[in-house]
Amino acid sequence: MESHDTVVTELKSKNGELSAAISDLIRLEADDEEAQREKDNPDTLLEIPSVANDPSIVEYKQSIDQLKGKNPSARAEVDRAASGMISLHLQLADAESSLRRAVLSIPDVIHCQARGRGGAGEEVLLGGE
Repeated sequence: MESHDTVVTELKSKNGELSAAISDLIRLEADDEEAQREKDNPDTLLEIPSVANDPSIVEYKQSIDQLKGKNPSARAEVDRAASGMISLHLQLADAESSLRRAVLSIPDVIHCQARGRGGAGEEVLLGGE
């Protein structure tokens, strides 16, 4: 009886993993479709969860937020250090440009994941751990 309970528990666990993998795949395919449609529009791409949550995009957005956070204190020092403000604006423009380039590369990554080349649920679907 204990062996039967173990098997049932394991099957329930695997079923839960499979359901999660299928849900992830459905979400990824929907994001892929939208990303392919909008692949030249970085502002719209940033609204797609798979793009917005990509680790490289999150890192760029954090850098930009940090640079923007420096703006108020930098503005108070404009009279003393106008070059510092120019430097800050250049850093911010560079970070935003990097974010834009990175965002434009994400649709291809999502497409590969959605087509099973590195997809999130692939191991569960294939019986891996």
